[in-house]
Amino acid sequence: MDLPKEEVDWSSYFAKIKTVCPWSHKAFVKDQIQVIAWTGTPRVLGSAEAIVYTCDLSARQLKVLANKFNQQDDDCEWLWSHPKGGGENSTPVACLIQQDRRKLHELRNKL
Repeated sequence: MDLPKEEVDWSSYFAKIKTVCPWSHKAFVKDQIQVIAWTGTPRVLGSAEAIVYTCDLSARQLKVLANKFNQQDDDCEWLWSHPKGGGENSTPVACLIQQDRRKLHELRNKL
């Protein structure tokens, strides 16, 4: 089932994953992370730090889709998360995650 933004406590989730993604909670609080339902077509990232697309897909389907977009999109990095597929840092619902590839690389280098 696809859950809209208000049915998941995203602020708590991003606060919980600070050890692996230290910038995400601050970005979410500043409305720099959009959480929207997946419609089958990616949006332009624009000025957002990330777009989290909630999906009604299996972990396998998410992985295939993220890999497809990573092969097609030089500007964005595509990640996926599923509550049944990734341990304690998994999102509470199935998600595709779109981030600026260059910014993400810079953030990772700072860690």
